[in-house]
Amino acid sequence: MSLQPILGRTELLQLLPERHPFPGVLAVTSGELALVDAPDKCGDPELAGRLASKGVRMAAGFPLFATDGKVRGSLCMMFDRERTFTHDDFKTFTSLSALAEIAMRTSELERECARLTAQMAHLEATDYLTGVPNRRSGEQLLDHEMRRALRYQAPLAVFALDLDRFAELNERFGTACGDLALRTLADITRGLLRGSDMLVRSGGDLFHVIAPHTNAAECLAMAEKIRAAVEQARTQGYGYV
Repeated sequence: MSLQPILGRTELLQLLPERHPFPGVLAVTSGELALVDAPDKCGDPELAGRLASKGVRMAAGFPLFATDGKVRGSLCMMFDRERTFTHDDFKTFTSLSALAEIAMRTSELERECARLTAQMAHLEATDYLTGVPNRRSGEQLLDHEMRRALRYQAPLAVFALDLDRFAELNERFGTACGDLALRTLADITRGLLRGSDMLVRSGGDLFHVIAPHTNAAECLAMAEKIRAAVEQARTQGYGYV
C-alpha cells in the first residue's frame, strides 16, 4: 500500500519526523517493534482519521536490519479489526520480517554484484595508464563502426598517431617521463575530438582515432590539428613531450 494516502502530505515522505506516530516510521527510527492497537491512540488526529478512512483498526511495524546491523526499512502490517496477538502470531511476524530482510539483503548483493561486474567490464576495456579504450576494446569499436558505415553508406575515417623518439625518451629520462608523455598525448587528443570520435591506445606509444562520418579531407585536418597541439605541448618537470 502506498504511504502517501495515509501519511497525507508528500513532504512527510521526503523528511519524516523522528517521532512520527505511524508504526512503520517508528519501527525505522527506533529499531524496535511499534504497535498501534487503535488509531485514536496514535496521538495524531489527522493520521488517525486517515487510518480509519482506509479501514485500518490496528497497525504494527517491524524493523528490518541490513547486513551492517543498521535499520534499513520496516515491515508494516495493517489490520481491519482489533485482535489480540498470540505468541505464535509474533513468531509468524518475526519469520516474515526475517524473510523480508533476506530479500532486502539479496537485493543489495545483486546491486553490488552488478556494480562490480560493470566496473570489471570497464577495467577490461580501458587502458590503465591513459584511461582510453585499449586495443581489444578498440577493435570491437572499429568493427561496430565499420558495420554501421557499410549499412548506412556513411564515411568513416581511422588514423594512427604516435610519439617520435619515444624509446629514446624512455631511455634518457625513464619510464615515468614516458608515461607522462603518453597521458599528455591522450589528454590533448581527447580534448580536440568530437563527441562521436574515439581514441584508442593500440599498444606502446601507438594510438588510433576512430572518426565516424568523417571523409579523407576532414580526417587529414583533424590529424594535423592534433599534431600541432601536441607539438606545442609542454609537460611539467620535463619541458617537452
